Amino acid sequence: MTTTVTINKGDRVRLIRTSDAYTSLLSGAQGTVRRIDDAGTVHINWDCGSRLGLVPGEDSWVILRRTQALDIPLTDE
Repeated sequence: MTTTVTINKGDRVRLIRTSDAYTSLLSGAQGTVRRIDDAGTVHINWDCGSRLGLVPGEDSWVILRRTQALDIPLTDE
């Protein structure tokens, strides 16, 4: 199954949930998308100073404000 997430550098996001057991980020944290790498990880500059990347399909977030669209295909394997 493939899902497409539309997100772009500069978008503002709010964290819903992360699968990273070692982060201090809490649900509700906000940040700005810094880049999306070739693996699809969405790298965020969090307002609290963290730079944790989010993995589509594992982590959950909402987009608060969009810039330009970039479609990232996701595959459930």
